[in-house]
Amino acid sequence: MENNYENRIGFSSRLGALLVDFVVIIVVALVIIGPILGVFMGVEAAESAKEAATSSGGDQMDKDLAEVGGGIGGFLAGMVLSLPITAFLYTLIEGLTGASPAKMMFGIKIANEDGTKANRNTLIKRWAFRNGVLLIQILAAIGLTFLSQVSLIYGLIIIVGCFMVLRDNKQSFHDSWSTTAVFKKSDIT
Repeated sequence: MENNYENRIGFSSRLGALLVDFVVIIVVALVIIGPILGVFMGVEAAESAKEAATSSGGDQMDKDLAEVGGGIGGFLAGMVLSLPITAFLYTLIEGLTGASPAKMMFGIKIANEDGTKANRNTLIKRWAFRNGVLLIQILAAIGLTFLSQVSLIYGLIIIVGCFMVLRDNKQSFHDSWSTTAVFKKSDIT
């Protein structure tokens, strides 16, 4: 295999793209997805709380307070849930296309380590390995709580593995594992 290390994208450009993606995820989650999800969850929680207050024989003030409290709680739950949902869907863009929106903006893309276009299976494999922490945390949140500790260890491995981009071959741990590298889009054959 030809040594194409000089054509690969290094740490600083990849970190820049990651930071831009991070800001976009936060903004989209808290400004768009969170309020929408929060309103739906808030309405549902308010109705449930009011029904509970009604069935327990509470007076009108109890019903109103339960409804407001339930609505606020549901809205806040929607805001909190918006972050992992948005992160999951946003990062999946990279798994399907080979570039996150920030990578697209910077003109860089994931390819096979030899500089050829990566197929979708390779990109999904890399995405799943790199974002395994998010997937494990989702499983922990739905009841498999022992996975919380696993996600911490996995996350540490991925973070340390990202610094492997500083080596001559400019591949992170998840790049090496999935036989990919990041290139300027124009350098991919």
